[in-house]
Formats: sequence, structure tokens, C-alpha cells
Amino acid sequence: MTGHSDTEARQQAGLAIAGLAAVTFGAARLGVRCPIRAVFGIDCPGCGGTRALMALMRGDVLQAARENAAALVAALATAGYVIAPARVSQAATGVRASAERHRVTRWWARHPQASAGAAAALWCVARNFDWPGRGR
Repeated sequence: MTGHSDTEARQQAGLAIAGLAAVTFGAARLGVRCPIRAVFGIDCPGCGGTRALMALMRGDVLQAARENAAALVAALATAGYVIAPARVSQAATGVRASAERHRVTRWWARHPQASAGAAAALWCVARNFDWPGRGR
């Protein structure tokens, strides 16, 4: 992060997590629903994220994964960054370097925002697909 010390970056990430927790708790208490789900009747990539974060705050990791696995992964990655930012940054650099060496994954490594958007779109399709045995 340009212009910020490691401590400042960790404090900002911690404040962002605390703010997200407060918003999550407030939204759950107020019964706020997803507008995409209300209009289109499908789960967006974030649907269940509030319930997943609430379950995570209770310490119920299994329930959080059932509600929204992507939210669980994002929460754990963010927590990892707050706890050990140097290690997470080092791991991300290693993954990016590995992806750069391969022709198939090079574009994705160079365009992380597009990669995240594509992952969100695939997650949206996967969670709305009627998988056999899913019990929907």
C-alpha cells in the first residue's frame, strides 16, 4: 500500500472488518433482503453472506459454509491479512508468479479484478444451478 505503513494498513483493514460486522449485524436485525433475489428470484454471489458472517461470528464455520462458501473464504482471507499481512502478501505474490509462468493462467494473473468478476459470475451460476441431490 503506497504511503501507508504496515500498521496503518492493518488498522484500516481491522476497522473495515468491524464496520462490516456492524452492518451485517444491523442488516440481519432489520431483516434486509437482497434486491437481486427479491427481483429476479435467484441467489446473487453475495446471497447468504450476511447469514454466513453471522454464523462465523458465532463460531459456526460449518453453517457459514452452508450459507455462502464464498463469503466464508473472503472472510478468512481478510482475517488472514489482518493477522499476518506479510505472509498473505508473500503467498499472493507466489501464486501470481506461478500463474505468470503458465500461458493459460497468465491473463488471469495480470487482471485480478476481471478474475474476481469471473469467479463471482461462475459462483452465481453454480449456486443457482439445480444440482442432483441438492434438495432445492
